[in-house]
Parts: sequence; structure tokens; C-alpha cells
Amino acid sequence: MDVKGRLHPDILRVLDETGLCWEVKAGNRHIKLLIQGRLVGIHPLAKPKVSASGTQRAVYNTISQIRREAAKIRGDRNECR
Repeated sequence: MDVKGRLHPDILRVLDETGLCWEVKAGNRHIKLLIQGRLVGIHPLAKPKVSASGTQRAVYNTISQIRREAAKIRGDRNECR
């Protein structure tokens, strides 16, 4: 199954902008987003049955997860632990 075709174009753009090696894998209910083999986020495999604003919110949250984890991988951001 082509899971890249099920992702929002903005998510694919942000993955490319990281400049890191990334891949997507299909799970049972979610698409798993990996950067350099590290799970950085998930996105629903099926189209969500919510309003358009709720769908857009899911895209924004996924983009935020990608950017946050890519910064950690690159070492641009200190981790508070």
C-alpha cells in the first residue's frame, strides 16, 4: 500500500525540509513517521470523520511533532529531562 499518498502534502513537505533520512510505514490504524529510524509521530491511516478544522488540527499537530523531534535529532534543541 502506498502510504505516502495518504499523507497531507504539508506533512511530506516538512519531512523533506528536515534534511534527514525519513520513511513512513503503515500500521494497523496509523501511518508511522520515522526519521533516521526513530519514531517521531503517527497520523491516522483512514480519513478522520471529524470537521475540516479538526482534520487540519491533526495535520498541524503532526507537523509540530516532526519539527520538534527533527530538532532533537540534529541537536538544535536541548532536551529537558
